[in-house]
Amino acid sequence: MDTKNLPWTQEQLIVLNETDELKLMIAGKTVTIWMVSVENQLFVRSVYGRKSKWFQRALGHTYGEISAGRIRARVGWLEPDERFRDSVDEAFRSKYRHYPKSIVDSTVTPIAQGASLQIVLLEQPESDQS
Repeated sequence: MDTKNLPWTQEQLIVLNETDELKLMIAGKTVTIWMVSVENQLFVRSVYGRKSKWFQRALGHTYGEISAGRIRARVGWLEPDERFRDSVDEAFRSKYRHYPKSIVDSTVTPIAQGASLQIVLLEQPESDQS
């Protein structure tokens, strides 16, 4: 498998930014979570921290699949550089501001910040390939 991370296209980022929920499939299990993009990168967080089942599953595997809007893609993940933390916080606050503040605030706690993943594209989806 080629593990080179591919860039997200502008069209993909638009779809992801317009879609509230992302389905992340890891080892046959699916979790529905929120996601944001910052600097053309995609990020997710576990509001329950690093001990949540899906986050532990992600740490034990190197790749999976996502589904969000019309985007279906094979992805990997890595723990993001600390420099993204504040920007990701602001992106969650902005994108999900139409939800109750208490729910949005759960995405920017120190527990959630410590359970962040940067989702990286491993293969361009067939429908997106030129």
